Amino acid sequence: NLKYFFMKLKQLFTAVCLLFFSIGISAQQYCLTAPVGYGSSATGGAGGTVTTVTTASALMTALGKSGKSIILVDGTLTFNSLQSVKATDKTVIGLKGAKIYAPGQSSSASGAIYFKDGSKNIIIRNLTFEGPGAYDCDGDDLLCFDGVTNAWVDHCDFQDGCDGNFDNKG
Repeated sequence: NLKYFFMKLKQLFTAVCLLFFSIGISAQQYCLTAPVGYGSSATGGAGGTVTTVTTASALMTALGKSGKSIILVDGTLTFNSLQSVKATDKTVIGLKGAKIYAPGQSSSASGAIYFKDGSKNIIIRNLTFEGPGAYDCDGDDLLCFDGVTNAWVDHCDFQDGCDGNFDNKG
């Protein structure tokens, strides 16, 4: 009987949840307020200047500037090709509905942001990265970290990158 099966499945799920919580899992382990793991030392641009950007070129300029900064992304920023940057001490935060969009469907006109080797202390939060759809042209990723240290990316959504969505290498 299907009804009996689902009732037993629900009971099993409840038992597993009770066991899981009884072994001391705290709410703080679910509601992180600081980076963990690979990005646990990331502080981004904390304490730096705050800038709001509304274009891809403005974002790349802000990322390339020296000094700590918090960069707020407002709206949809369109990248017509991969943009490279060596950035240090930067936090990029998407405001409500913020999107990095890369519509290119060729190997020379795809991807969005490539953080070069030597980039460090980068935090990226609350952004949607969107590509041209399910189309592989051996192009570039929407976001790429190559040799980046102390990086933290969270609450981001990656969709339909031309080559890939997010590449973290080196």
